[in-house]
Amino acid sequence: MTYIFVAVSAIVPSLLLMWYFHRRDLFREPARDLWLVFAGGVVIVLPVLALAGLADLAIRDIASPLAHGLAAAFLQAAIPEELFKLVVLWLAARRAAFDEPIDGVVYGVAASLGFATLENVLYVANGGFPVALTRAVTAVPSHAFLGAIMGFYVSRARFDPDRRTEWLWLALGIPVVLHGVYDWPLLAAARVGQTGGGSQPLILALLSIAPVVVVGEWIAAVRLTRGLRRAQIDGLPAGERPAAQSRGERWSSLALTAGGGVVASLGGLVSLGGFAVVIAGGAGGRTMAEAIAALLLAGVTPTLIGVALFLWGLRRLNEPHGRAAPARRAG
Repeated sequence: MTYIFVAVSAIVPSLLLMWYFHRRDLFREPARDLWLVFAGGVVIVLPVLALAGLADLAIRDIASPLAHGLAAAFLQAAIPEELFKLVVLWLAARRAAFDEPIDGVVYGVAASLGFATLENVLYVANGGFPVALTRAVTAVPSHAFLGAIMGFYVSRARFDPDRRTEWLWLALGIPVVLHGVYDWPLLAAARVGQTGGGSQPLILALLSIAPVVVVGEWIAAVRLTRGLRRAQIDGLPAGERPAAQSRGERWSSLALTAGGGVVASLGGLVSLGGFAVVIAGGAGGRTMAEAIAALLLAGVTPTLIGVALFLWGLRRLNEPHGRAAPARRAG
């Protein structure tokens, strides 16, 4: 039972990120196509794990923690994961529903989060609540942002056949580099800790790199998505266009959305993890009623507040002055 609840907690960040990018598309994608691509992301976990196992045989004798971390980051994670995600996304690009550039971002996020969700459940099943907590605010968002970046370039390849090969190489190369740079310091720090080959300041310095990379990915993904949405709006008749936001309004809306998403994810992790503890009989000397009341206060309440902030910020992004653009695809 504990494993079930901890696994469910790993899904919350993915659902929020899927909702964000899906709602940023002015003409929403069919749910069937979206979840099919998500399922494709889940399926590719198997071949990625197989390639990662082969890569481990090749790099296990590398003595240097920094070199081992670098090899593992690219050969076991970045290259196989982004390659298979690109395959799923390119197959999605051939479907009839993929008919405008922003669709690449939406489907790219879906494929990435399908992969990240199952990967997260596997990690969390082994590592429990601490792993769920750290991955909820780092690894899962990173996958989503890389999917958005990849999807941007896949859209270029889809609608610019004369430069298709160039755009596809960028769709693969940029996410691979960013993914590898994110994973390398984490894997190197873990290796340093295992071998005792470095100091505490070195480990802390390595661990500080990953959040910087995630923030950079977030900014890039948001800017690319905003540009594609702006192109959608510019294609509407003047009377149907939603009002433009000022820079301050846009950033405050993004802050609400991002902050609400983080609060909701952490609240979900606390509530689900705490509920699993209660179910397992670990109420810590409290009565069941007291334990459930504490759980509601510490977990469920922040989750509801976070979701409300997330939806408020997203609504402000999409309908800055209460005027919605049409949500259905023409024709």
